[in-house]
Amino acid sequence: MHGNCNRELANYDGLQLVRIPPGAELLENKKNRRKKSSDKPSDMYSDQTPSTETKKLENQERIQDKAKQKRVKPELNLVPPTAGEFPPNFIERFAMMQVIDQIIDVALEGKSTFAPIPSDAAWEDAWTTDMREAGERILGYICALPKDVEKKYFNKKIAVVDIETTDYMPKAKEGFINILGIAVLDLREIARGDASLLVYQTFNMTRKKPLVPGLFHLGWKHVMNADILIVFNKNFDIEIIKKVFSDFNLPYTIPQNIVDLQLYFNSLEALEMQLQKSQGFRRTLSQKGKYSDYYALFKGKASDGSDKRIEPIGAYNTMDLLSPLYFYLLTF
Repeated sequence: MHGNCNRELANYDGLQLVRIPPGAELLENKKNRRKKSSDKPSDMYSDQTPSTETKKLENQERIQDKAKQKRVKPELNLVPPTAGEFPPNFIERFAMMQVIDQIIDVALEGKSTFAPIPSDAAWEDAWTTDMREAGERILGYICALPKDVEKKYFNKKIAVVDIETTDYMPKAKEGFINILGIAVLDLREIARGDASLLVYQTFNMTRKKPLVPGLFHLGWKHVMNADILIVFNKNFDIEIIKKVFSDFNLPYTIPQNIVDLQLYFNSLEALEMQLQKSQGFRRTLSQKGKYSDYYALFKGKASDGSDKRIEPIGAYNTMDLLSPLYFYLLTF
């Protein structure tokens, strides 16, 4: 026999038998016990306090569980709003400017179902200075026109529309509208000195497309029956609005007489540079070219969209309404 097999031959009166040498059985039993014990997980710490590493893993798991709970967003009602309904998580605000005893009065109103921004916080005075100055210039210009001067927009209702969408253009063109801004200068059947200017905005704070109809149910009545509709870049604003009307079968129409000021300037920034050059007028609270920065603040922080802000994107939108209106009045 060869190898270390713990066996030997024994000669018993000419009969050869295989036997285990003395002491080898004990050695083999020890080896087998070691082998069996190595096949089982050790229980030596089972009755002791968990190790530091185990505690770290458990703490890490608890932290991850809490993080998952925080990331769970509350469910939103994504059923399209109906006419006459003020949707949840919406903000609506008005600024009515009119001349009273040769002084331009500004009345601000707001309504909100978005809890972090209550109705009385829909406007912040610090963010209205550009709008107030533009309104004063517009109404001041109309009131100061000599009586013998005729303009094609006299006795007309003028509306301006501007929408703010996601800054991701493919989604924007699908109809993801977050803000509907409207300005109205109604010069029908009134004396020039009695002119008033409405600035209207409504915000879809969820940024969800199924709720976009709520913007138009609330605000489009101010555009209806306008004799003149002013926009900048009809191929963007008007085409997206048409898509929303079609996608949701909304019963609204768009005024036929559209004046697209992009026919005269390749950008709204260029139009405003012309206003600054000719009238010394410019926006101060927002800046063209920084929309993505303002949109990021509007979206809010992290995945839960906390700390949403409607400024400066709201002030940005008001000037996208009033700069084109002011230029139109001066030019046409």
